[in-house]
Amino acid sequence: QNTLKTVPIQDVRVGGEIGRRIELTLENNLGKLDVDKHLLDHFRIRDSEAGYVGLGKLMDAYICYSLYTKDSAVEGKKDYLVNTAITHQEDAGYIGKVDEENRMFSGATWDIHEMSYIIYSLSQNYRYYNDRNSLASAEKAAQFIMSHWSNKPPGWQEQINVAETVAFTGWEEALVNLYDVTGNPEYLEFLLNERDLENWDLDIVIGRRPLIEGHIYSFMSRLLAQLKLYELYPSQELLGQTAKAFDFLVNGDGMTISGGTGQVEIWDDSQDGRGSLAESCATAYFIRVCIQLVRLTGDPFFGDLMERALYNSLFGAFSSNCEHTRYYTPLEGERVYSPYASYCCSNNMRRIIP
Repeated sequence: QNTLKTVPIQDVRVGGEIGRRIELTLENNLGKLDVDKHLLDHFRIRDSEAGYVGLGKLMDAYICYSLYTKDSAVEGKKDYLVNTAITHQEDAGYIGKVDEENRMFSGATWDIHEMSYIIYSLSQNYRYYNDRNSLASAEKAAQFIMSHWSNKPPGWQEQINVAETVAFTGWEEALVNLYDVTGNPEYLEFLLNERDLENWDLDIVIGRRPLIEGHIYSFMSRLLAQLKLYELYPSQELLGQTAKAFDFLVNGDGMTISGGTGQVEIWDDSQDGRGSLAESCATAYFIRVCIQLVRLTGDPFFGDLMERALYNSLFGAFSSNCEHTRYYTPLEGERVYSPYASYCCSNNMRRIIP
């Protein structure tokens, strides 16, 4: 049972600097994005061998903005993204952008990552808008992944040189969300048995090594899935990794004074504030985990950490008018804006703001 409860986004109006940035991000960032060119056309054609665009993350951003603004135009754009994705879902359930030869475990490293956020967002659209087509599509896509799980070849992560926990970022969170909105025990069983989420025990891997297991965003994403599952399935085993991560961040030099973490996306304890500090996905998910911990424990310490990352690393990653975002936000040295209109960081930034 959580100590604190979240006020529904549709019941909140935010003023001040945060409110200003919410409005600017919607107007100057999302409002200037060509969603067909940069995202949806890839799903219409489905001729990619690999790659990632982040459609599900953008869908989630529009769901949040639609709830927050209660603006019919924003809701219309949300529906356009959702309905286009559903329309181009294959009968078997596949809802990605990769050609049949390369999808899943056959070459496209980030295919499940892409689909996972679409599943998550479709289940969110059902949660908040009671859109049964969205739920049916989400479950169909989840069943597609689960039914093909046995096709994963032995040693797959060594073949792609990326740990499965990294390649499947978002998959556990999507399944937790589906379990939450449906109560279907099949999703819980998959999380506990196939993904072994309850017994996950990975030490903090510092530095970029083979399999990039020290990837902070993927680590934080799994922590968030564990903490969300804990609300539904209160096993103490689900809390161990969070304790380990925050001990490193707070007591092991894992977090800089700005709240930014990591170098080149990976755990780091050098306190080097230059270069590739504070990947935006890691910042966004650190904030999400802190929010969950505030709800769970009621401890304002996690709110202090969240505030530090929010005002420094997150806001520092945006241009002053919120049109552009950075992949990294160093404390000193040159800061550059990301060239990607759609990708993991740009879309995670869009969805964390509202």
